[in-house]
Amino acid sequence: MRQFTQQYGEQVNCSPAEWLMFIQKKALLFWGMLLQGIAILLFPFSDNFIFLVTIAFTLGMGTALVYPTFLSVIAASTNPVQRAESIGAF
Repeated sequence: MRQFTQQYGEQVNCSPAEWLMFIQKKALLFWGMLLQGIAILLFPFSDNFIFLVTIAFTLGMGTALVYPTFLSVIAASTNPVQRAESIGAF
C-alpha cells in the first residue's frame, strides 16, 4: 500500500490499482460532462432534423458515461447501511 495525497491534502491509503481506478472515474466524469455540455450548448442552433438527432445522440452518450460512474462512486464511498439512502438522494 502506498499513500497518496488527495485534492485537499489528506493522506489516502490505497493500492496503485485503486488510485488508477479513481483517476479513470474522474476522466469518465470529465468527458461525459463535456459531451453533455457541448450538446446542450448546440441544441438552440439545430436547424434540421439530422443535426438535432446527432446532438441528442451526443447528449445520450455523455449521460451514459456520467450516470453509472456517479452511481459507482457513491456506492464505493458510502457506508453499506447508508448506501440506499445516498443513491436515492442522487
